[in-house]
Amino acid sequence: MENPKEFLYEIDEPTQCALADVGHLKNVVKEVYGIVEAEFAQLTGYEDCNFKLMNIQWENAQNNLPNLAILKITNPIEWKRKGHMDAQIGLNAALRNSGIPAPKEIPTKNGKLWIPENLKTVSNDYVTLPIRLFQILPGTMLENFPFEPFLVEKVGELLGKFHRITSNFDVQTTHVPFISPLNKNCILREMNLLLEKNFLSQDRFDMAKRALEVFEEELNLSKDKDFGIIHSDFNETNILIHLNETGDLEITGLLDFGDFHRAPRCLDVGAAILYLHLSDKLNQDIEILKSNLINGYRRERDFDQEDLILPAMKARLACSLIYGLRTARLNVRGGSIKYVLKTQSNGWESLKKLDNH
Repeated sequence: MENPKEFLYEIDEPTQCALADVGHLKNVVKEVYGIVEAEFAQLTGYEDCNFKLMNIQWENAQNNLPNLAILKITNPIEWKRKGHMDAQIGLNAALRNSGIPAPKEIPTKNGKLWIPENLKTVSNDYVTLPIRLFQILPGTMLENFPFEPFLVEKVGELLGKFHRITSNFDVQTTHVPFISPLNKNCILREMNLLLEKNFLSQDRFDMAKRALEVFEEELNLSKDKDFGIIHSDFNETNILIHLNETGDLEITGLLDFGDFHRAPRCLDVGAAILYLHLSDKLNQDIEILKSNLINGYRRERDFDQEDLILPAMKARLACSLIYGLRTARLNVRGGSIKYVLKTQSNGWESLKKLDNH
């Protein structure tokens, strides 16, 4: 398995956006996009800083622009990989043209689809980061629906279609996401620091390290090297579902392509099953979720890495847990970290069960 030759970030380097000052943002969107009035609601965002803009009034009301939009401020590490912004825009367009509903950017007054902007934070500092404005897709997050077999198959079919389409997507990007076994160098460094500071027990350290090592070993032994572009955050909050006029559930959106990169595709499949498992209100066995998702996936393309799914799930969860502890350790945004600690408790228990699976 390939790992970045350098560390993606320094040991104490912030990977999250600091919280932006809304008053300053209102001036920015007026100058950049021609939005003279809007209500701002902050959305959940792990690394990026996202806002929903409502009741938008535009300078030029004749252009039939929407009254709702999403403003995304990209995190500083992703911003380092300058070409990755244009690559995301190209990927969005390629997916839309191939039948996958992906967000469409709203251009600035100068026709740009993204722009670096000097932004004021709530702590009165200034930071230069890219901003983008997106149209809002219809639908409700997948997490709000029971994961019935037919719906899980639809999710698998969507992932298979994404992999099939991106097989022909010509893009050069060096981005490696934070929560990935390919970011193993940073994850292991953080694990050692957390162990040293008693933020991580020896048992949990060993379990996370074992998850990373086993995945790497199994991948190296695998004869099928299915390598290509992966979404890398294919989960229950990045898929939108809508009940259509005939009473059927249909997928109306696939969101958040900031972490897309080239990697073994089993990581995407494993992550998809992992997050379905962790959010499943029906409490189905992992094997049932896996079977249904793979059945849907194979409607779009072959998949012969089933033996790598469980190792991929464990490696992904280990990375997520360690990165969550790093987020809590740095606490860039200065708020409560209770949500991180609650997720930690459930997550480590899940990793333990997977470790014994």
